[in-house]
Amino acid sequence: MFQINVASIRDLVVAKHIKIANDEIELVAKIAKRMANSTIEAFYKINDKINTSPKDIEELSSIRDYMASVP
Repeated sequence: MFQINVASIRDLVVAKHIKIANDEIELVAKIAKRMANSTIEAFYKINDKINTSPKDIEELSSIRDYMASVP
């Protein structure tokens, strides 16, 4: 009969699992932040385009058409 001590292997595997889980959380956070920033930037571009003061009726019509095309 013999006894095998796997506590050190278990601790190593747990540490690797925790590191992988933390890396995945950081990656998802970076992707979410990048997507949020691009969404905010797109919103500001749309907002700036819509809030410009038209100089003539053609420009007003252009802004209205742009507003209709924005999702």
